[in-house]
Amino acid sequence: MIKDLISKALSSEGAGLLEGIGLAPDKQKKALDLANKSVIGGLTESLSAGKIGDITSAFSGGSSSSLVQSIVSNYGSSLIAKLGVNSSMANTISSAIIPMVFKFINNKDDAPTSSDEGVKDLLGDLVGGSITDKLGGMLKNKFKF
Repeated sequence: MIKDLISKALSSEGAGLLEGIGLAPDKQKKALDLANKSVIGGLTESLSAGKIGDITSAFSGGSSSSLVQSIVSNYGSSLIAKLGVNSSMANTISSAIIPMVFKFINNKDDAPTSSDEGVKDLLGDLVGGSITDKLGGMLKNKFKF
């Protein structure tokens, strides 16, 4: 679910933001692909570290969240390294695109972003199914119940 929502956010609003910022048309698709990878990477990393609360805060706190700021920084570095944009342009793009993605998802009625349990369900496709089911299955096998 989360991968689809990220893609929808970037395709519906991301392209317009990049055009408004003045990124060359030939770099816009690559920039959106990098944004997608950056958001998924940041969420996956936090999820792997068990920082569900940080992820929940990212959806409600937007650009003030430490997770969002970390993704903004990583995305900006990717823009510089992979697209050759200058640091000022990279900062402008990353500071606009990444918070927009989190805000877009948080505003979706069908995206459960207000609780840790909801976020776990939302992020299920990052680990190939419901996180709750995965954890339950692992514990069931380990403790034989």
